[in-house]
Amino acid sequence: MKNAVIRASDKKCVRPTVLVVDDDPTLRLIIARSAAQCGFEVSAVSNVEDALAIARKTTFDLLTLDIMLGKQHGIDLLGRLQEAGFAVRPSSLQVPRPPSATHAGLR
Repeated sequence: MKNAVIRASDKKCVRPTVLVVDDDPTLRLIIARSAAQCGFEVSAVSNVEDALAIARKTTFDLLTLDIMLGKQHGIDLLGRLQEAGFAVRPSSLQVPRPPSATHAGLR
C-alpha cells in the first residue's frame, strides 16, 4: 500500500455549530464570542422567530437559549423546534433565583 499525502485543501474542516438565542445584546455577544473562540461556527439572534428561520436553513450541534426573551419564552422555542421535527434534548437548564430568594439569602 502506498503512503497517502493529504493536503489541508483535500479535506474540509467542519466546525461544530451553535445557535445563540438571547434578547440581551451584551450576553448574546459574550456567548457568541466565547463559542467562536472555542472553535464553533456561531449564529446569534435575539428572538424566537429569527431562531426558527435560521434553524430551518441550518443544522446546529448546540443551542444556547435564554428562557425569558422579552414577551416570548425560550421554552416555547424548544416546543416549536420539536414540533418541526428537530431533535432537541435540553441538557442543562439554569434559572436565576427570584429576587425575593436572593434578598432572603442575604439576611
